[in-house]
Amino acid sequence: MLTRPALWLWLLVAVQVAIPASYYLRAERDDERFAWRMFSAVRLRRCEVSAYDVHGPARRRVDVPHALHASWIRSLERGRPNVIDRFLATRCAFGAQEAQLERRCHEPSGAVMEPMLYRHVCEAP
Repeated sequence: MLTRPALWLWLLVAVQVAIPASYYLRAERDDERFAWRMFSAVRLRRCEVSAYDVHGPARRRVDVPHALHASWIRSLERGRPNVIDRFLATRCAFGAQEAQLERRCHEPSGAVMEPMLYRHVCEAP
């Protein structure tokens, strides 16, 4: 029979295995914060982001390095959904009717992935 401290130890080990393992069961695989990165090539993927403010028919490019700190840009490049959503929502404060973010990635093999476009439609004032 297991003692109480041994049971707690096994529970701790199970949690430490379950959290990273859950990453492999999700549909969204870009966020590797809790994954075993040694089994993934996502970290080796190189991505660039471009952001745009849409004002009516005009689409104006946002100077992302001027608008954000480098660590936040890296989170955008990695495709962190909460960072992308928040960044696009803040573009509404600059008078945009819609904010767009385009992510272009290259696999470690050199293959170019299909560009990913994220959009946020601003609410009317």
